[in-house]
Parts: sequence; structure tokens; C-alpha cells
Amino acid sequence: MASWSDFEHEIIASEGSIPHMYLDTVGKVTVGVGNMIPNAAAAQQLKFMLRNTVQAASPQQIRAEFDTIAKQPKGKVASTYIVHTTMDLPQSEITRLMRDRIDSLRRELKNPFPSFDSYPITVQFALVDMAFNLGLKGLVDKFPKFNKAILSNDWQTAAKESNRPQLSASRNLTVKTWIEKASSQTATPAAAASGGYFSHVDAKNVTLKYGENAVKLNDMAANLMKSILAASGMKGATLTSTLRTYHDQARITITQTYKSDPSKVSTWYGDEVLQACKLYLKDIDGFAKWWEAYDKKRGKVSSKHLSNKAMDVVPDGDRIKFVTKVRELVPVKGSGVSRIIPKGEMKEPVDHVEFTFEVT
Repeated sequence: MASWSDFEHEIIASEGSIPHMYLDTVGKVTVGVGNMIPNAAAAQQLKFMLRNTVQAASPQQIRAEFDTIAKQPKGKVASTYIVHTTMDLPQSEITRLMRDRIDSLRRELKNPFPSFDSYPITVQFALVDMAFNLGLKGLVDKFPKFNKAILSNDWQTAAKESNRPQLSASRNLTVKTWIEKASSQTATPAAAASGGYFSHVDAKNVTLKYGENAVKLNDMAANLMKSILAASGMKGATLTSTLRTYHDQARITITQTYKSDPSKVSTWYGDEVLQACKLYLKDIDGFAKWWEAYDKKRGKVSSKHLSNKAMDVVPDGDRIKFVTKVRELVPVKGSGVSRIIPKGEMKEPVDHVEFTFEVT
């Protein structure tokens, strides 16, 4: 299953990753992975480091270097401009700029293409690639036949109309192939509901069940959870807990967590919550009010269940495979998965999964 990390590799291969300032094919000062710098002031916002001393370049030094590069002849290979430079962007900054631009384009493309999120992911790749190179305005204004085909889900025509004469044949072929792949794919309601997060073609074959304390997932969260299960080779799972009110949290903590093992309360929520739990053992309402006030004072929730971004899961199959898949997704930007606390870790009775968005 293609992912946005695959797209990043492709865009780096196409655009190159140049740490110093250079001129692109139309004479614009550029750096990193095709990151055009509109003016010296914009360049000064970037974290350039002096190449010889590895110290931060000053705003004056950055402006002078920008002006020097802007005066050079355009149309040369990017690496040839290095002789006119003394500073570089760190790789972490290059990656950040690239990802910020990709994320921004994914949001902006929803204006001319309202169904962007429901398109097969390879079509999304193609649209972002073209907007990355042309700018959103250039894509909309200069490729009317391509845009019309995309809006009509006519992938074959869109593939033919995607050619950009100024680019290499290999890059044009990559984009054309991405769109052609969509001809054999069908966007489903579940895919549309995924919000661009990790998705699996067999998610539609997965069934979610709910325990008595679990609120049903929204379509986006359900598709992501089903996709994770499908990728783990499973057909279903039971969600034992999702969104909780403070009353739910207090009730479960007193009647279940504290009763089974008081040390869990301290491990999960801290000693202050444990002491309050002991004080309010016969007063769930009082404990709930105390806990809500405690979190409000701290400025953060004690449990992700309270922020509506967590769920407790019992997979119908080898849970190690499920845990492994979730762990793979956590560091992937845009996957929608932010954390997992596996069963047994921190005394969790089941696998606790957290998403980057509200799940119910």
C-alpha cells in the first residue's frame, strides 16, 4: 500500500535535495527540495548555517548570499551554484520545509478538488507533485483539460493531460503512471472517510465490535482502525473503551482500576490522583468533580480517553502483529496514529491506541 513517505522519496528524487541556495529553471532562488525563496526576507527566516564554522548565519549574511545567487545566470545545474555560497540548511530543516509544503498543498488542493481526500492515493500523489512544481495557481490555470478530467474521475484522460513539457520524461512518466494506476481502483465511502490517514484496501472487510463502555467510532477513526487491523491480517476487534466523561473516568478508576490494583492509578495518572481516589472511594461524583478541576488547573487531561483521542482494543487475532503495525505507523507523518501502550506495559489490561484526531 503506497504511503506519503513513498511520495517523499519520489519528490526528493525528482527535485533533488540541495542544502545551499541556487537558481531554479526559471531563475528563482531556491533551496532544499525545490523550496522557492521569494525574497531575502523569506531567506532570513530559514536556519542557514555557515559551512566552515557550523554557526548560525546572521540575517545580514543570509541577505547578502541571497542577493549574490539572484544575480547569477539561470539554467545551470543546481550544484554548480555552490561556489557562490558559504552556508547550508541542515537536513532536518530541509525535511521540515518539504513536509510543511506537502501538507499545505494537500489542504489547499481541496479547494479546486473538493473530493481530493476520496481520490485513490496515487491520484493524490500526482496532484501534489504537479502543484509542488507548478504552484496551485499554475496547476489550476494552465491545465484545464487535466483539471476537468480529475473532477470527473476520468483517470485515463487525466493521465494523458498530465504532461509538463518543461520537466524530464522520467518525472512525467512517474505522474502519468500514478494516475493510470487509479483506473483499476475505486474510491469507496470508507476511503473518503479516511481523511488521508493510513488506509488499507481490505478495511471494508473488517468488523468492529464495542464493549458496554465504548462509544462508536466516527467514520474516519473506524476506517483507520479497520485499516490497521486489515494490514495485520485480521477481520475484526472489540473496542472496550473510547470517549469518557470525567464521571466515566472516575467510575472506572474506582470500580475497576483501583479495585484490581491501586498501583495502576498511580502508574497511569500520578500519586495525586491516587490519593484523591482513596479519599473519594464512596463518592464517584465528588471524585469526578475533583479530577476535572485538577486537569483544568494543570492545563492538560490525565487520560487521552478524556480528550477523545484514545481507544482500548482487543484484536481478533495475534495481537503482537497488531501492536507491531501500530508501532510502525506512530513515526509516520500523516498516518493518524500517535501512540500505543501495549497490553502489559504500564499495567494496561488491553492494547491502548491513540490517534491524532477525535475518534468518536
